[in-house]
Amino acid sequence: MIPLRHQDTTAPPSDALSRMDVGWSARTQLVARYAGPRTRVLDVGCSYGDYALAAASTGAIVHAVDIDPTYLTWIRSYASQRSWSVTTEQVDVTAWKPPAEYDLVWFTPTLMLLPRSEQPRVLARLASGLGAEGRIVCDFYTPAYLWFRIFVQNLPLGLRARSVGTMMFGRHSVTCSRFQSIVREAGLEIVAEEQSPAYDACRAVEGHSFDTIFGRYFRCYVLRAS
Repeated sequence: MIPLRHQDTTAPPSDALSRMDVGWSARTQLVARYAGPRTRVLDVGCSYGDYALAAASTGAIVHAVDIDPTYLTWIRSYASQRSWSVTTEQVDVTAWKPPAEYDLVWFTPTLMLLPRSEQPRVLARLASGLGAEGRIVCDFYTPAYLWFRIFVQNLPLGLRARSVGTMMFGRHSVTCSRFQSIVREAGLEIVAEEQSPAYDACRAVEGHSFDTIFGRYFRCYVLRAS
């Protein structure tokens, strides 16, 4: 998952363990439907490695990429302590192409953080790294939840307003209908849709009212080449 606040890349992710615990069961159950022993998995925009490590726990061979080296250091340490098969690479996803074929590409809410013009191109490049029966799983939140999170952050009013405008109406906005358009433009098709495992983690943080307000905004799509 992509944190909304900027992270100091010189500091360790002190909340990583708590993030791994919250929602771990839901993530592992979803990942286990598509990954298992020797499955080749690519996690793009891996952040703390929530999904990369869940896949590795099933016996999958995982390659995790992110632009922030702090996350990659944390993932390598966590995986090595458990003898899981995880490699990492620091990349800018807008200028990177998968170097190998994968059975599963996990694309987290990184998609929301890309310029709109780049979204279909990046998704198409990731698809070029799929094996014959490969799948891409896209996990993201639609703008309504981002709007809520920004307003509960301890930010100055002016910065909140600019952030909301960018996320809701600017280049980062990805609604469900916009996502479907991106998928078609990238030459892919949706084969399954369900609630994102991130829902469980956020519900634990936000409380019971989260269900009725934001639950439906957490989506997880499974894609394949059309």
